[in-house]
Amino acid sequence: MRKLISDFLYAFDFNAPGLAVLKLPTGYGKTELFMELAKRTCMGKIARAIYASPLRALNEDLYYKLEERGYCVVHQRARQYMERSESPFFHRKVVVTTIDTLGFSVYKVPTAEMSDIVEGYVMKDERTRGHFSIPRANISDSVVLIDEPHLAFTESGLERLLLGILQYLLASKATVILASATLTDLMLRKIDYIKRRVEDKIGVKLQYEKCIYAKECSFSSNTRDEEFDQVQAKKNVEMEIHTSKQLIDKVLELIASRDATRKLIVLNSPREAIKVYRKIQEQNIEGTGEVFMLHGLLSRNDREETTRKLLENKNKPFTLVATQVVEAGLDVSADLLITDLAPIQSLVQRMGRVSRWDQDESGRIEIVVDEHKMNNSEDYGPYGKDLVDSALKALSEIKGSLKPKIPASMEGFKGYMDLVDYAESILAPRYEEPALSLGKLLSLSSEPQEQIVFDFLSGRIGRNAVTIQGFILDADGSKVVENKNVEPGQLESMDKLMLPVWLLERLLDSDDGKSITVIVEEKGSIVIREKGLDKLRDIIRRSKKGGAGTHKHYDVFKLNYSLINENIKGVLVPRSLYNKIAREGVDYGE
Repeated sequence: MRKLISDFLYAFDFNAPGLAVLKLPTGYGKTELFMELAKRTCMGKIARAIYASPLRALNEDLYYKLEERGYCVVHQRARQYMERSESPFFHRKVVVTTIDTLGFSVYKVPTAEMSDIVEGYVMKDERTRGHFSIPRANISDSVVLIDEPHLAFTESGLERLLLGILQYLLASKATVILASATLTDLMLRKIDYIKRRVEDKIGVKLQYEKCIYAKECSFSSNTRDEEFDQVQAKKNVEMEIHTSKQLIDKVLELIASRDATRKLIVLNSPREAIKVYRKIQEQNIEGTGEVFMLHGLLSRNDREETTRKLLENKNKPFTLVATQVVEAGLDVSADLLITDLAPIQSLVQRMGRVSRWDQDESGRIEIVVDEHKMNNSEDYGPYGKDLVDSALKALSEIKGSLKPKIPASMEGFKGYMDLVDYAESILAPRYEEPALSLGKLLSLSSEPQEQIVFDFLSGRIGRNAVTIQGFILDADGSKVVENKNVEPGQLESMDKLMLPVWLLERLLDSDDGKSITVIVEEKGSIVIREKGLDKLRDIIRRSKKGGAGTHKHYDVFKLNYSLINENIKGVLVPRSLYNKIAREGVDYGE
């Protein structure tokens, strides 16, 4: 175990309320920290342990490790998020969850009962307030490790959710650990503000440990791990920045021309990832090993199967083509990274997958800037132009003195943490104290629930992404459509994907859209809706604000409210259409 992790485990009292902030290097072993917490929990030394992250890929990777280690028997551990509800009220000793699921439980809208609570708000019948006190009590009784919290600061709704979680946990005297290599000074200031505010409110001085690598470390006489630094400094990892008018062609050229056994290709959209994946196979590019693909449009089962196969083969030659879903925590090490330009935190996390293991000696990073997107778009893919501009400027200015594998300055070179700080100084974001209501959040009543539901439906809290759940029909799915109803439990057993509304809108305007079926709830049963496509199309169009291509062009509240008001539970998608969307990358137009 790494030295600073070991020092932290020795110094911190996990049975006392408090906060720990760990800004430690990528690949430093933050996963091992939770493995130790899980072990202690299942041995009875800690009441409960919760691991939360913004990425499902991160959760699945960690859960596989938990299974392999065997620290906890089956009935002691669980996954709890939208697609895996194994401990809906956080009763299990060790729970792996997402920030979203954790947050809505804290905010009195537990995901296990979210549908009924939200429908009650829309229908104005208050059918239930839910059993929110149960998960809140279990969460407060836990050691909660929030991994890669920097990702939550990329969206205002997720940031609000994260800071609300932190405020509630500290005020209810839970034990909280925040761990990331790329927490910026602005993020740290907001976290410190929440801690001070809670202490003033409850009149208790909380246990507090803080380790900012190479700067300060309250629980250790060292601020950095010299042994780790020396291993990283010896690695020969080169970096080059390319500008191209044809992103896909440039990426394929680099894949074919660079000699490496483990290749990681990261694009900023599923469509681009699918194109690269398919062209690798069509062109039969040599030296790619087994080729894998991971992106957000893959179904739950496909993501989990790919992740498991990849981890089983991570020591063999492979090429992984992915989107930002692999930025953090996925325990693979690449010799070659080819990545589209992205905000600096994302780039550093992607770079962290290169030469990740101690025995790795070299690697190469190729950053490709899409000239077309830089010059002709309001945004750069899913990112704001200002974020990628500051990243590109920081990279260009300190590239000559940067050693991509060292965390912080040493031996005359700059590290990736210095790169993050410099990019933030270029961006110069303004600090604003988080505006959060602690009294209502701590109240035992359901007082703020209606406001939270409204904020959720309008995208002000949580992810501001408008999606509709798709249930994938396999070969016998035609019987479901012919019978006009879905048997109880049948939806739960189906493979699922989340369809962005902008993509669904295009599908509905295509010939392929005719194969989609809308399902609604009527009198407690799930049935096929006659003329459901017309109604769904009308709802989407009435919620549109103009433009095309992202969630920004829809009135989120109007869309969500209308879907619930019409009792729409999702859509049935034939397997053949799913394959076109998630594996063939069929272009349904802009």
